[in-house]
Amino acid sequence: MWTVDRLEGERWQRLRAIRLHALDDEPGAFGSSSERESAYDESDWRRLLGFGPWWIAVADDEDIGIVAGGSHRDHDVPWVYSMWVASQWRGRGVAVSLLDSVIDWAVQQGAATVGLDVADRVPRARRFYERYGFVDAGRSFPMLRDSTITLVEMYLDLTATRPTAAAT
Repeated sequence: MWTVDRLEGERWQRLRAIRLHALDDEPGAFGSSSERESAYDESDWRRLLGFGPWWIAVADDEDIGIVAGGSHRDHDVPWVYSMWVASQWRGRGVAVSLLDSVIDWAVQQGAATVGLDVADRVPRARRFYERYGFVDAGRSFPMLRDSTITLVEMYLDLTATRPTAAAT
């Protein structure tokens, strides 16, 4: 079993550890790289932690997943960032719990829609988002740090009924 904790305050070292692990594990899934973020100092990690709310999934005192919510520079809707679940925990509902945390936060903000970008290099992630209820917005674009990776923009209508964890 796992729990989902919100990262707040002085937890930048915990964010650093799991974020670097995620970047190493799925390098084609993120707009940043382990090489880049390994060079971050404490002030960079504190800035990243303050970017928006972050949640971590924890099992047996081990961080097994991460996700963030925040604003998008081009869209006026909450956005899902940095979703990752450790490979041995995939397919067990951890991703649903993490994404539920972002969606609950967005609903509390009064949002009617939530967006995200998913990389073409992680088709399993796209299938998960589709099962959750996200739909392809019909827009894709190359990732800034690697133009061979295509990002697909997806949206979730928060006024529709969300699937349950059992359905995904």
